[in-house]
Amino acid sequence: MKTHPHGDFTLDIGERKHPVLTQISLADTIRWAPDAPTELELTGRCTIAGYPQGGLAVTLADGQGGIAVFQASQDPEGTSFVVRVPVTELPVGIWRGELRLGRWSLPLPALPGDLVRAVTMRFMP
Repeated sequence: MKTHPHGDFTLDIGERKHPVLTQISLADTIRWAPDAPTELELTGRCTIAGYPQGGLAVTLADGQGGIAVFQASQDPEGTSFVVRVPVTELPVGIWRGELRLGRWSLPLPALPGDLVRAVTMRFMP
């Protein structure tokens, strides 16, 4: 939505002037969160004004029907975001994911080859 200096009011319906995906980006780097060694941290930018609270999220799927969703947290200015994925909460498997905002999605960057592996122990009752 944009108001021009000429006093007219326009709505961009159908992304004719402002495509959604050009306003969302992910940093190329995934890292372990500095204060939580078993949480992967993804960062990015979203310059869309007024999307619903919790609408921007990372969705992971394990290919077996399992889905996990982690909402993005916005910075106070509202343009940068952080998503944290607590890997110890995920069942064992191979997870693939994307960043989603409504019907739009971006693939997640690949894990860096030099990312140190987190070692977790799970005890079965």
